[in-house]
Amino acid sequence: MTLRVCNVVGCGTLVARNARSGRCPLHQAEQRRTRDDHGYGWKHRQRRAHLLRSLNPGTPCPMCGLPMLAGQQLQLDHAIPLALDSESQGNRLVHANCNAAAGGRLGHALRN
Repeated sequence: MTLRVCNVVGCGTLVARNARSGRCPLHQAEQRRTRDDHGYGWKHRQRRAHLLRSLNPGTPCPMCGLPMLAGQQLQLDHAIPLALDSESQGNRLVHANCNAAAGGRLGHALRN
């Protein structure tokens, strides 16, 4: 049987070359988790909707300082990341790009 490394960056687990997902069993299980499993369930969506309704256009993004405007992609962010506290609740709106960039930096810092 020919082996290769799991498709997830940083994972060195060997999997069969013909593995359907190209991921090791651990990362296959992670891939199947739903957004509710990740802490983004009904309550999270309700908090985001509430904050979107009450947003004053031009309010600065807490991550980059640029104004948040109607029509921009905004996400509910956890001031204390879920990776550090699984009970953390979303409590602020941020630009989607800022949130994605911050999540990548945090994930990288936690892996190393």
